[in-house]
Amino acid sequence: MDSERIYFRASCQKQYDAIHHLAQEFGCSASQIVRFAMDEWLRENFIKQIEFAQATREINFLKKVEWKS
Repeated sequence: MDSERIYFRASCQKQYDAIHHLAQEFGCSASQIVRFAMDEWLRENFIKQIEFAQATREINFLKKVEWKS
């Protein structure tokens, strides 16, 4: 699949080590582990995160309207 490259930086050393350990165990690259993890996360969370973002945007809009009143 052709797609644009997305760069990932582990948020801590523990996360970095875990990704590399899994890559070693599965005999694949660290980027493949991140790709698999992101695929799983999106399947489980994408809709919930979109709904959360929309609700947050609506709350922030209402706060602005209320503040101006």
